[in-house]
Amino acid sequence: MAEEEERVLQEEFRWLLLHEVNAVLRQLQTVLQDMSVKIHRHSTQNFRTSFREGLQWKLQAVMDDIMGRLNRGRDCLTTPRKRTLEELYSSKIMKMFSPALPNEVIVSFHIHCHKLVLGAYQVHPLQSSSQKPKTTLPAIYHPTGSVFELGSQKYEVVQSNKVEVAVPWLNDVITYFTVGLQLCQQLKDKITVFQQYWKD
Repeated sequence: MAEEEERVLQEEFRWLLLHEVNAVLRQLQTVLQDMSVKIHRHSTQNFRTSFREGLQWKLQAVMDDIMGRLNRGRDCLTTPRKRTLEELYSSKIMKMFSPALPNEVIVSFHIHCHKLVLGAYQVHPLQSSSQKPKTTLPAIYHPTGSVFELGSQKYEVVQSNKVEVAVPWLNDVITYFTVGLQLCQQLKDKITVFQQYWKD
């Protein structure tokens, strides 16, 4: 009976490798291609990717790598990077404007889910005798009253504004990341089941 059960499991595993793995990888490639339509580096250039033929790879390592990249991509859209006001003041964004922004203005841009968010801060230097402590920590948005320090000079945010603009296709991109992750996880789960049978 045990030999028959093992033979059936081996046949099912072969079927999984021959049919399910290829099907999931094709679905994943479709998801990635759909994403390439949504993500434009420049107006004339799309990002496309595929697996290189002829390279040796282990399915588990490839799945882990794909899932890691999909997670990082989704996290970039759903969890904006927190920055201090000092980092924002010194960022490349501040040098992109022509004419340059006044020294008392700091701006930040980030994507949060399906929105492009602009933060604009008007800052004012504090008197050297001011006892206000530095209050800024890395954050997505800094409220009025936040105090930060550049060199030996302290500054206070006297006005802060946030503007959000919906970018509908970003919802689609997040969905594609999620579908890709689900497909990979389902395939990993199926392979894990077979690995457990062979360990026992």
